[in-house]
Amino acid sequence: VNAIALIYFDFLSYKITGRMKPDLVAPGASVLVPYAHEYGKTVQESGTSFSTPTVAGLGALVRQYFEEGKLPCNWSNGCKLDPSGSLVKAVLMNSATSLKGEVQVSEAYLEKKLLGKVSEYDSNQGMGLVQLDSSLPLPGKNRIKAIVKNNKQIKDQEIQDIYIRATPGKCANTSYKHELRVTLAWYDLPGANSCAKCLVNDLDLVIHSVTANGGVKPNSKQYPNGLNTKDNRN
Repeated sequence: VNAIALIYFDFLSYKITGRMKPDLVAPGASVLVPYAHEYGKTVQESGTSFSTPTVAGLGALVRQYFEEGKLPCNWSNGCKLDPSGSLVKAVLMNSATSLKGEVQVSEAYLEKKLLGKVSEYDSNQGMGLVQLDSSLPLPGKNRIKAIVKNNKQIKDQEIQDIYIRATPGKCANTSYKHELRVTLAWYDLPGANSCAKCLVNDLDLVIHSVTANGGVKPNSKQYPNGLNTKDNRN
């Protein structure tokens, strides 16, 4: 995407606590919708009234996907599961694709002007544009393999390791490119009023490469949200 349009009242997010908001974005500018006052007519509209139900509908599809056992698995009791709200959120955020380019005002009655550049994990787009076929395995549609942890409990100060055999980068002798995406989501209580650090449960995600004997390869650690250290705000 070379240039994107963000609704004029959405491109500035709430920055007092330093948290990344919005979490993600969805189509909400110049959306073709039915015209309420004339049968068969459509009009272009813009606003969160259109992007919000898009994400809500995608969330419902994610829930249906898991409840109907669509996730490929080798579990002995079948592949159906009751997804938690955190899992649904994790899938939506995991699917997001970063938009790169220029931010423009999108409303026809406003002056068309450049508002600035957007970058990954910024306060304009968060994780990016939600796109479910970039997250959920769909046989015949993509070549995604997924590992899902639902309602996993983590105790205070506990460290949990998950080992994944992956080959990020371009596969040898093919045009197919492997991409590793890892997303952690959890329920958190509201922070205190006027809080500086508003997380109540501060969980950290770290990805690193390991050697054949299980040791951490030097200088291989990667942190989430485009940071080079642990994220204690999101």
